[in-house]
Amino acid sequence: MFSKILIANRGEIAVRIIRACKEMGISTVAVFSEADRDALHVSLADESICIGPAQVQDSYLNMTAILSAAEATGAGAIHPGYGLLSENAKFAALCEECHIVFIGPSSKVISEMGDKDAARKTMIAAGVPVVPGCEMVEDLAKAHEEADRIGYPLLVKARAGGGGRGIRRVDRSEDFEDAFRSASQEAQLAFGDGGVYLEKFVAPAKHIEMQLLCDRQGNVITLGERECSIQRKNQKMIEESPSPAVTPELRQKMAEAAVKAAKNTRVFIAAQNMHHAESGAYTGEVSGPMLCSLGVKYVVIGHSERRQYFGETDEIVAQKVKAALSCGLRPIVCVGESMAQREKNLTLDHVRMQIKTIFFGVDPKDVKKIVVAYEPIWAIGTGKTATAEQADEVGRAIRECIREIYGARHARSVTILYGGSMNPQNAGELLAMPDVDGGLIGGASLDWEKFVDVMESANQ
Repeated sequence: MFSKILIANRGEIAVRIIRACKEMGISTVAVFSEADRDALHVSLADESICIGPAQVQDSYLNMTAILSAAEATGAGAIHPGYGLLSENAKFAALCEECHIVFIGPSSKVISEMGDKDAARKTMIAAGVPVVPGCEMVEDLAKAHEEADRIGYPLLVKARAGGGGRGIRRVDRSEDFEDAFRSASQEAQLAFGDGGVYLEKFVAPAKHIEMQLLCDRQGNVITLGERECSIQRKNQKMIEESPSPAVTPELRQKMAEAAVKAAKNTRVFIAAQNMHHAESGAYTGEVSGPMLCSLGVKYVVIGHSERRQYFGETDEIVAQKVKAALSCGLRPIVCVGESMAQREKNLTLDHVRMQIKTIFFGVDPKDVKKIVVAYEPIWAIGTGKTATAEQADEVGRAIRECIREIYGARHARSVTILYGGSMNPQNAGELLAMPDVDGGLIGGASLDWEKFVDVMESANQ
């Protein structure tokens, strides 16, 4: 539970949040523009701070000012309400970097759901029904092929943005090229992204949204639906709840699908290794672009067994890390010491050297994309494990080393895992350490009951 929350909104939205916080015994910080100095939400909050002039873009949309207000007042979390910055992936990411909780979806979820093409792929992977269509397509000839496969009438839709822009209905093949180009051009001008995809046009249809409430433990409930079919220029004008068009049976099916979709956005596919080259005669190896094409998000690099049996050095690992980042993968980089190195008190020096080599030349903007897994070689598959204090000591040394290279903010943004025989018996103690953010689970993951026990330990 947070002791103090900053509300990054105004008016009745902020008032409702403040009242809820008062009922829960949580202190509140209101932010306001110069025009809202005498507003009700300012007087109701326990603290208030001015964040800029009357213009919304200079105050309520000023991310730096809001974050500075949170840090100045000691707020542990920011509640964005709805509208304004509530669906801004950049703002959510900045909160994460500053170690201030953003009360809402993670920046990754916001980003993926804001990209309609990525959202479509996520829903398909989750087994949620979607309208027939295709993924983003750039080549006009390929787009024509996909359009013929889908069948007319169809929609050309921008993958980015909203507000009804970048959408074209196409009823005939001969009209497709003009619609494809104009939708892409409009999307480029409006959102800075001309990417489009295709969907079958469905008519008659209703626009109905399901409302969800999720927590960080993976629990999801639905709060019912909103009927949003009354529109002008593809934008909602009136919202009604419950929808008069939805039967109890359909409502149940939609709720189940929505909950299923939300739960699956937290699960990603990872690969155990990759080659550093994008292409070439490397029979038996897998490139980063190949993994991306399969929907892989993470890749494990530099595992001790790769080092032991395949002769991988820190330099090779560093090459693979940069290759993974360049094609959009998030590398999980393994570091750790042998028993001989630990007995000679060389653990911290060895791990620091690995970190410096692996991170050398990595662009600062990519640092937060790297996950570091501390796996003491002597603990892998042996049943032995580092104590919670030993794991935290190495985690702290890793973070300190990154801080020396990139600064404190970047160091805080890196996720550090423990990967040395974590099991149901030790998971709770290990994950309670301040510099152990999660686990890289090996043997325990092969037994689903043990794996569930590990996850339950993490949530206690």
